[in-house]
Amino acid sequence: MKYLILPFMVMLLPILAHAESQTTPTDGGILNVRVTYDTITPGEPSPILIEFVNPRTGQVQEHIDYSLMLTDGDRVLFGTALTHSSTGVVQGLSATFPEEGEYALSVAVEGILFNPIERESASLSIPVARQGGGCLIATAAYGSEMAPQIQHLREIRDQKVLSTPAGRSFMETFNQIYYTFSPTVADMERESPLFRGLVYVTIQPMLASLHLMEYADSEPGVLALGISVILLNASAYLAGPVMLVAWVARRSLAGRSRTAPQPATRNTWARFYWHGT
Repeated sequence: MKYLILPFMVMLLPILAHAESQTTPTDGGILNVRVTYDTITPGEPSPILIEFVNPRTGQVQEHIDYSLMLTDGDRVLFGTALTHSSTGVVQGLSATFPEEGEYALSVAVEGILFNPIERESASLSIPVARQGGGCLIATAAYGSEMAPQIQHLREIRDQKVLSTPAGRSFMETFNQIYYTFSPTVADMERESPLFRGLVYVTIQPMLASLHLMEYADSEPGVLALGISVILLNASAYLAGPVMLVAWVARRSLAGRSRTAPQPATRNTWARFYWHGT
């Protein structure tokens, strides 16, 4: 399944990178806490996705009572009171990391399926380093990581693609490959308004087709809709060039046929014979 979904992941290239994911069990082992975030730039708001995963089923556990705290050493950057999540997913969370360094995110769980439990917590370390232009391509095209279009695409990635084992497995390899070229492309976009506009226009059909992924609710669903996205993008990006090549080839053949010498006919030879005699 992981390899079947590879072509679809390639089509998602503008919104996949960079999604860093960490999974840590609570100290009592009742749940796994999965935290996903993009490359973090100091001083800028960074979206963070938190999921509570049942370790026995591997699926997101619904109806969780939780609280959060983000710290930088002894300094508390933000914290939340006890909150209920009906889906088992914390969405819309955004944190600003003021400077480079290691930050600690503590996630505490005090209830599952409306039943109170003894408090269990998980601690995750979030590294923040200033990136040398490592901005994802679509963000550079839109000009801001917080643009509504980028936020919506990120939700599709986090809630649909990364919700499947195949998606998470592929991401580990994909991120390593993506960052060999994406900083260069993003820097070119920032330096050249013309190139940025070209990228913006070019990716519009693909980004529009990705909205189909909103209807995926399982790994087979992700695969089926992913194939649909591939076919739509093949039509949008390949049909035009193929038709252009076919048109040029047809014109070239037509030109050759007009300039090629015509074979002599019976009437031609008859006229030649008559004038010759």
